[in-house]
Amino acid sequence: MKPKRNLSAYLLFANEHMKMLREKSDGKTHSTDLMKMTGSKWTELSEQEKAKYETLAEPDKARYER
Repeated sequence: MKPKRNLSAYLLFANEHMKMLREKSDGKTHSTDLMKMTGSKWTELSEQEKAKYETLAEPDKARYER
């Protein structure tokens, strides 16, 4: 049985960002629209801001590669 795949920096960001967007929209926005907003926001992040999520993703990547 294969281990559960690791979460990438983008997926960690998306999980955090989508939760915030859902709370703001009160469930009135479709998931596809939320993902589009999340993707746009990710591309706007600076390398320093993305580095936070890349650092968070490293332990999960190491777990997956074991």
